Amino acid sequence: MRSSGATMEDQFRTQRSVPEPLMRRTLSADYVVLHRLGGGSNGEVLLAVCRETGIRYAVKRFKSSDDEMSPSVRRELRVLRSVAGVAVPGLLRQAVDQDGIYFVSTLAEFGDLGRRLRLAGALPLAELLRVACQATDGLIGLHSAGFLHNDLKPGNLLWAADDGRRRDDCGVILLSDFGSATRIGEEPGREFTAMYAAPERSEQVSGLTDQYSLGASLLQLVTDCRPFSVGAALRVLPEGGLGDVLRRMVSNRAEDRFADLGQVRGVFRGLYDGFQSSEFVVPRPREDLVLTAADMPPAQRLWHDFLGLALPWTDQHGTRFRCVPAGGFRLGQTETLETLHACGLETGDADWTRQLLQEGPPRDVRIVTSFLVADAAVTVRQFAEFVRRTGYCVTARRGIRRWLSRVGFAAGDESPELSGEHPVVNVSWYDARAFIDWLNQTAEQVCGRAVRYRLPTEWEWEYCCRAGTETRFFSGDSLSDLQVVTRSVSGSGVCPIRSSGANWLGIHDLTDNVCEWCDNWYDAELHRVPDLHRLQSSGVFRDGCRAVRGGSWHSPKMYQRSASRSGMRPSEWNSWTGFRLVCDVPDLLREPRGHQR
Repeated sequence: MRSSGATMEDQFRTQRSVPEPLMRRTLSADYVVLHRLGGGSNGEVLLAVCRETGIRYAVKRFKSSDDEMSPSVRRELRVLRSVAGVAVPGLLRQAVDQDGIYFVSTLAEFGDLGRRLRLAGALPLAELLRVACQATDGLIGLHSAGFLHNDLKPGNLLWAADDGRRRDDCGVILLSDFGSATRIGEEPGREFTAMYAAPERSEQVSGLTDQYSLGASLLQLVTDCRPFSVGAALRVLPEGGLGDVLRRMVSNRAEDRFADLGQVRGVFRGLYDGFQSSEFVVPRPREDLVLTAADMPPAQRLWHDFLGLALPWTDQHGTRFRCVPAGGFRLGQTETLETLHACGLETGDADWTRQLLQEGPPRDVRIVTSFLVADAAVTVRQFAEFVRRTGYCVTARRGIRRWLSRVGFAAGDESPELSGEHPVVNVSWYDARAFIDWLNQTAEQVCGRAVRYRLPTEWEWEYCCRAGTETRFFSGDSLSDLQVVTRSVSGSGVCPIRSSGANWLGIHDLTDNVCEWCDNWYDAELHRVPDLHRLQSSGVFRDGCRAVRGGSWHSPKMYQRSASRSGMRPSEWNSWTGFRLVCDVPDLLREPRGHQR
């Protein structure tokens, strides 16, 4: 057995003498890898979800040979163990498997500032100064622990959530990627990013070289210019203030820079304090991008900041909404009975073949306008309030008392009682629209404008469900991927809302629990329709069905695929179909606006 006092490096060195069950720990035994977040020459960073808890983590996997740690891995490990709690992601687990050495750490929800730059362009001045203060604090902490970073750049500045932040705060900035880090006084490693490196970096490193890299990173973040053109970037900045600070930090002569980072931090703090009583403009995020899954959390956060809405935003009825960023995606999916059977999905024959043909061929669709979507379906409690206030009688005509308390699995079956937090079922499309009309009549005012509720269209629903993914399920292609983030409810009845894990946009229960009504008419040839918006017209298409999306407790897992689609007549109702709200953003909020600090 390993000595409890042994260092982690010792443990890795002695792995070959340890019995096989203790020598390796397969990553897939405890975690499901969802997506790749990034990577470099030494390895890659993955997003993984714990099989036991459903919590998401960042996994850094390093390339290794015969389980031997490379110098960069040793440096990374040494820093993570030595400076825990000093503006770095917390190290939770380290192990080795057949693919190499990996570390599990806390997840920075919004990615890195390089991604932030791509999604919304240059940072506003006040936000940049807050980032500068936090990044400088992180470097000071790193230096105090005896280490130099040696490879600072926007991609190594992580953007994490802060539950205690004010609405205009930019979150918490964490330093990452310490593969080039060295102890102060040691000879530096050869791995670094040249465009952010000080001229003397190849010969010697010090706190002044980290200062240069921080200045080059901030210069790119505020100008959106590549730092290899430092002169051109500096010409964009005005004289005085921040411009003078950055010019001094990226001076080619080390002796012309600030003496230490404490001085840099004091200057940034003084500049930032000047914004405490003034307004700054929150930029509008870019809308012409095809967003990946890893892009979704930061893009969503940027839209909430732009709109001035909390994340999530809760309306007067207690419904929690999350902003869905505008962007492009691939609608539909090409499947065959053979590929579904290979995945372990049970299907029929002729009917399933016909339905699969209605899911394709895939086509590129652009969501041109950002909107808000509820993170869960409308509940019994919310719909019951509407019924009590208006006296509305649902299409089911089963008697209001029985309707509010029970839901049948099938005709004549006994059924369990539903709580107020279960999704409402046994409602037709007309019932859902009546509820929405009532909401719109009583909607609260946001910045002087009433919000407008509606049902999502099919393409909006699939865009929300995929959240930047192109896989069979939003969590992957296999049933094991699906089971980690969704609750298997087949045959067990309706579950309370948010029983399943959220996707990249923080939306729950999209592909299980209950199916959901959509706004548009169902057309079997949806993916061949030149203009999707014509399906929202009042005309009747095909057999007069409205679109229904998502799987339910009653349906096979086939329906839990992101591309699965079906339709029902708008007057129909059953015990496995409910609905979810979409909220259009008021036009007034879609212009850049100031936020009072």
